Amino acid sequence: MTLVCLPHAGGTAAMVAAWHPLLPADVELIGVQYPGRQDRLAEPHIEDLVAAADRVAAELGELPDRPVALFGHSVGSALAYEIALRVERNTGHDLRHVFVSARRAPHHRHGEDDHRLDDEDLVATVQQLGGRDLQVLETPRLWPVVLPSLRADLRMADRYRPTRLEQLHAPVTAFGGESDHTCTPRDLDTWGDATAEKFDVQLFPGRHHYLTEDPAPVVEAITQRLRTATSDPGSSRRAPVAAANPPASRALEIAAVWQEELGGTAVGVDDDFFELGGNSLVGMQIIDRMRALYGVELSVRAFYLAQTPTAVAELIEKEGVAL
Repeated sequence: MTLVCLPHAGGTAAMVAAWHPLLPADVELIGVQYPGRQDRLAEPHIEDLVAAADRVAAELGELPDRPVALFGHSVGSALAYEIALRVERNTGHDLRHVFVSARRAPHHRHGEDDHRLDDEDLVATVQQLGGRDLQVLETPRLWPVVLPSLRADLRMADRYRPTRLEQLHAPVTAFGGESDHTCTPRDLDTWGDATAEKFDVQLFPGRHHYLTEDPAPVVEAITQRLRTATSDPGSSRRAPVAAANPPASRALEIAAVWQEELGGTAVGVDDDFFELGGNSLVGMQIIDRMRALYGVELSVRAFYLAQTPTAVAELIEKEGVAL
């Protein structure tokens, strides 16, 4: 089975990076990376949720023919629902389960204008939701990098206002945090309109971003429902891609720096920063280390587009190039 995860507003595919060792070996985990951030920084944001669902569903149609489950967190819940409709209508994939999280069903929302707040108020609003990635927002020099994606995703959510939900043929489970003031159990109940099959609600300790505070019980709850739904457990998760090219000495030095900043995670010269669990704050720390080691001022944009120690080494060799 393939489990496809859709992150929250401003979120990245790294939201579910910690889930890999917690899932059964026969579940392939895919985190969707929205454009306009991290390794897709050069691409324009998507501010139309229906168009975003079309694009993701088209990508899923190219995957191997195996059962699919969807998990969407916060704004990602509405996207997961729209993708689920397209999977059932237009692809040959068997949609086994849809998980929605920390958000009222879209036909019970009537617009939201957080994307219109100034930077300080927007950051304060997001900080109230909790979560483990708030350090990034505590660094104002990172705001020009992270806030455009957040605003674009919030605009996308604001513009999506269906008046009713077409019922899915797959079961739906709504997850939420027990202390999430933005989404109560009654709010989660509104997702019952989204399916003609079984619907249930499960709460976990924590606030809006409960799943990053302790992912283990969340993954276990997902796994239990997938076990119930799975009749063909023969597939296996995608194996990590091994580095292929012999590294240059500077790329090895850079990989060693990354390994330190990423808390000891093994880093190869062709490993992708974001696939290793890197985030904006770690990226800034590495950029500072590069400046101290090599006297080169890398921009955040150049670093994100480079993505690997080998590519960063090549940038440093071209010190005269505007970065």
